[in-house]
Amino acid sequence: MEHKVPDAEHSDISRLKEPNAAPVPPYWTKPESDSLTVVPTLHFSWFMRKKMQSMVRNTHCGTTCKLGPATDSASVSSVHRVQNPRLWNLHIKRVRSTTSWIGNKFDKPPSEVTVNTFRVDSKMSCCPLPPPNYVYLFHGTQKEHIGDICTNGLDPRFNTQSLYGSGVYLTDQFCKALQYAPPDSEGHCWVFYCRVLLGNAHTIVDKQDVSINEKCGRGANPRNCNSLVAKGGFTQHWATQVHNEFVVKDGFQCYPEFLLKVKRG
Repeated sequence: MEHKVPDAEHSDISRLKEPNAAPVPPYWTKPESDSLTVVPTLHFSWFMRKKMQSMVRNTHCGTTCKLGPATDSASVSSVHRVQNPRLWNLHIKRVRSTTSWIGNKFDKPPSEVTVNTFRVDSKMSCCPLPPPNYVYLFHGTQKEHIGDICTNGLDPRFNTQSLYGSGVYLTDQFCKALQYAPPDSEGHCWVFYCRVLLGNAHTIVDKQDVSINEKCGRGANPRNCNSLVAKGGFTQHWATQVHNEFVVKDGFQCYPEFLLKVKRG
């Protein structure tokens, strides 16, 4: 079943033309046009709905936060695959260029980042070389932002006041994603399940005063790493880091591949 994405406030990406398109995943529904300017579409995925139902209940923090128990009994109403050829092409280009940068800059592969979700299978990466730390992570949002995200992707400029600086914030714990996904008028929460290239990640393990700007630089010109990883359990800035958080500076390191519609327990 195919649905058009709700109108976005800004459709800068969808209007641009892009030659030499990257191959799309083999499980995508073939679009009616080969153009990269087509309107993004949502495709219902029964397989992913069953898979996400299990993951939602197995990736929360338990009783550490108030949403843990609610997540344990949450119900996934639907899962739609986001097909946006233009945004996909920009994402894969960033994945390939970052993978190449890492290979040229470092003598050995980056340390593997463990996640409670899944890693992107190398056969599904659509890249000649396996991207380092290419994973799936959650990103909660409000219903009114779905159109913009499906059309233009996740924009780090909208998040400037968070603990680790301006960037795209994601998590492998569903209860954390729900903190940013308030129920809509019908009681449903909306969470994206995104492909994310963490690349060479800097893991914060103590009270370091570090931001994504300091470690990763800006845009497509990284310094020494491509992302920050903050695992729950340590004290940072006089507060305890409860959940696992992952921060990327470049929005094109992410592709919002699946949209979950969830009813809290």
